[in-house]
Parts: sequence; C-alpha cells; structure tokens
Amino acid sequence: MWRCGRRGSGRRLEVGPVEAAQCIQTAIWRSQFACNAVRVSDLSELMRGADTLPVRVRYRIWHDHRLAEAARESNGQELLGVRRLSPRPEDLSQSEIIVSIWRSGDCLRVQYAGGLEDGSFGVGVGERWWDWNTHHGRARSSDQSPPGSAWIGKGANNFLDPVGLHHALRFGPVSHGTRVGRPVLIVDAWARSTTDAGATPQPVPRMIGVHADRYRVEVDAEHGIILSVQALFADQTYQTIDVIELKLDGPVNDELFDFNVPPASQTAV
Repeated sequence: MWRCGRRGSGRRLEVGPVEAAQCIQTAIWRSQFACNAVRVSDLSELMRGADTLPVRVRYRIWHDHRLAEAARESNGQELLGVRRLSPRPEDLSQSEIIVSIWRSGDCLRVQYAGGLEDGSFGVGVGERWWDWNTHHGRARSSDQSPPGSAWIGKGANNFLDPVGLHHALRFGPVSHGTRVGRPVLIVDAWARSTTDAGATPQPVPRMIGVHADRYRVEVDAEHGIILSVQALFADQTYQTIDVIELKLDGPVNDELFDFNVPPASQTAV
C-alpha cells in the first residue's frame, strides 16, 4: 500500500498504486504550473533586458515559399517576411540565406549571403545607419532618408534586442533545452491581438514571418538573445531561423563598422 497525505491535514490515507500514481501526477502538474508561471515572467524580463555585450552571430534562415503563400492567403493579407531576401517562389519553392551580425557597444553590422540580397549589408552606429542593397544596386543612409525609414539591419536586430518580439507575442509554458552549447528557454508563442490583456500589441517583426499560426522561440537563458524561431502554419513549419555560430563577449574588429560603398553603387538622394 502507498500513503498519500495532505500538507497540514495531520492525516495520512492508505491508497492503492493507481490512486497513488494519480496523487503523484497531480502534485507534479501543480508544481509545473507554478514553475511555468515564474518562468514566463522570467522570460519576459529576459527579453526586455537582453544584454548588450559584444556579439558575433550567424543565423541560417530557411523559407518554404509555397506554405508561406498558403498562410498569406489564409490571412487574406500581403505576403511579407523573408521573401524579399530570397529567390522568388516562381523560381524556387524553398530557399535559404545566412545572416551574419556583429555588435560592439552601440555599433551594429548586418550582412546577408544568399537570395536576392546576397552581399547586402548595413552598419548602424547609435541612431545613424548606412546600408548597401545589391538587389537595387544602391547605398542609403539615415542622413539622406525620411525619418523612421527602415534600414537593412533593423529586422535582424530583433534577434539581439528582442524587446519588439516581447511586445508582439504572447507566450505559453516554458521548457528548457540547449542550442550551440548554450542553455535556452523554449516557448510556444502567438501573435498578440487587441483583445489580449496588457499594452497595445506591436506588429510581429516581418523577419520572423507575420502569418504564422504559432511560433516556437528559443531564447538564450543567460543573455536574452534569440537563438531560434520557427514559424508554423497549420502545424507545418514554413520558416526556421537557427543560430549556427555564436561568439559572446569577445573582441570585435572595429573596421567591421566602417561603411565602404562598393564602387558601382549609387547613393540615394
């Protein structure tokens, strides 16, 4: 026989193995529920206050254009997301690009390899930025663009500073795992709606896929950096963003933050 008692009751009841197992499982569920409530709170705090230590990171972004199109049609909206960075769906049903990011202090460099934007890059220093777009064959800068214009590194910066993701998504229970040798918090997430409690939701950043039914997000448990995002539609993954190289708190070559325009470029007016 097994004994199962209630805290503070002063009594112990003798039960059979089945009842004992149910009692133990109930205790586990209650414990997990309490832990998850804390972990979601901790995750939110982590994403709002991600570290600003020097970083070198590379992400692989895989995209299924046909499934993304189905998600767009289901939502009845214009297709956004990483399509602009990849071969058009009529040319290739799936595509892959590499995004490299370097950060040191308030300096940021973002560079793309593969897809339509192969070779495009941008440099940001504080509120100022400069970028070169190979697809359009031109350079731009914050000094010569309308206020609030998006530069080529804006979307990728959400991976290192995910406060925008925090305001755009609501999160389910949190579990633990590892990626590239780093401990991560793993959580399912959904786009916030205007009926959700709390602050007015922000739009989902285009780079993670805006038409997903659900996201699977992995956050570095120590520094708050996004290490993986899956976008799912009808329980099928149509986009993955996975870190493939990560170096933290090491020296970053200052020359990476020099913006050198390719000779054939045109500077936007």
